[in-house]
Amino acid sequence: RGCHVAVLGRRKELVTEVAAQIAGFPVVADAAKPEEMREAVNTVLERFGGLDVLIANAGGHGLGSATETDDAAWARARQANLDTAFVAARETLPSLIQRRGSIVFIASIASLAAGPQVCGYTTFKHALIGLTRSLARDYGPQGVRVNALCPGWVRTPMADEEMQPLMQARGISLDEAYPLVTADVPLQRPATAQDIASVCRFLASDEA
Repeated sequence: RGCHVAVLGRRKELVTEVAAQIAGFPVVADAAKPEEMREAVNTVLERFGGLDVLIANAGGHGLGSATETDDAAWARARQANLDTAFVAARETLPSLIQRRGSIVFIASIASLAAGPQVCGYTTFKHALIGLTRSLARDYGPQGVRVNALCPGWVRTPMADEEMQPLMQARGISLDEAYPLVTADVPLQRPATAQDIASVCRFLASDEA
């Protein structure tokens, strides 16, 4: 849609690959680490002269009940699902305030309800909604819009991996697994990455 896109992530090969697919600008950094995120933002500002939209899409980890979650697993879940969003938002806010930009957090249906055996993930995705509301309250008066999306299953390589235990337990294929986990979804299908991108595009646009 005419935007210059910086693609940020920890894994250089994947970041470079995605950036190449969309004619984007690859930036290798860990969004949960303030020093790296600060440097990444400065790199983007030098490259493009400003920053209008942050889409914070990192997440994962946090599987298991509370008694199955040790300190290291808890920290990984917090880092992946909450620290990345907070640090990225904090470091980009000066530019977003200046340009009256927007933030879109990719949260989860786990931000709204708890599934079984996902204590860390559920806790920090719930916290992400609190962060969204806090930032909207504090920086909305300065023109920064802050929203969160709460998708259920989205068919991606990560979700395909998460289907493996179900496939093995039932002796079914990947295409047979998704209808089972989306049986209670009104459309009875997982979302696509394009579905999520379309909502992000709207929220990042002036139409929102």
